[in-house]
Amino acid sequence: MPNFSLRVLSCVLALSCFSSVSRSAIQLTDNVRIAVAEAPPWAGDYRGVLPAASCPGIKMLLTLHADGSFRKEIVYLETESLPYVTEGTIEWKEAGKTFVIHDPYCDELYECGKECIYVLDDEGNRVTGEMAPYYVLQKRDAEGGKGTGACA
Repeated sequence: MPNFSLRVLSCVLALSCFSSVSRSAIQLTDNVRIAVAEAPPWAGDYRGVLPAASCPGIKMLLTLHADGSFRKEIVYLETESLPYVTEGTIEWKEAGKTFVIHDPYCDELYECGKECIYVLDDEGNRVTGEMAPYYVLQKRDAEGGKGTGACA
């Protein structure tokens, strides 16, 4: 009989541990959902391929974090170059609309659109003409897929 009680006690303890772990996991999931829901609309991953003179294009991933920091990764297509990564803080020119990224080689200007970011020219204007679509980075959803594709 004592052996049976010991088994029951072991099962109860194991289940209570499992129960507390489940509650912690649920709480963590809720916190993550809350953090995502509170992120500003411009926060997220943006991707595109920019024109280049020396190769078929420059693949760019720009991640804007809700805390105002960024991470930019570029790769020159069909070359043997390694990815170039820059991290830092976004400098807002017009809050929530236009911003500057200070790269060690140059300052880069951007404008937030709906579900996209426009890469601006040196004067802070959108690129126009037939090359304009190549200077737009599309926002990606949390799973890494393409967002809505809408850009305004």
